[in-house]
Amino acid sequence: MDQACSLESFLNRVQQRDPHQSEFAQAVREVMTTLWPFLEQNPRYRQMSLP
Repeated sequence: MDQACSLESFLNRVQQRDPHQSEFAQAVREVMTTLWPFLEQNPRYRQMSLP
């Protein structure tokens, strides 16, 4: 994941990658909305490209 990536740009890329998977996109949104602040505060996980 790009270090400067925002949550919305990440979610937009998920939606663009799988436009016909609305339930998947919704699940990703729910999970990443919760995890995003943690990932921003702990950059080591972003450096490992976990999300």
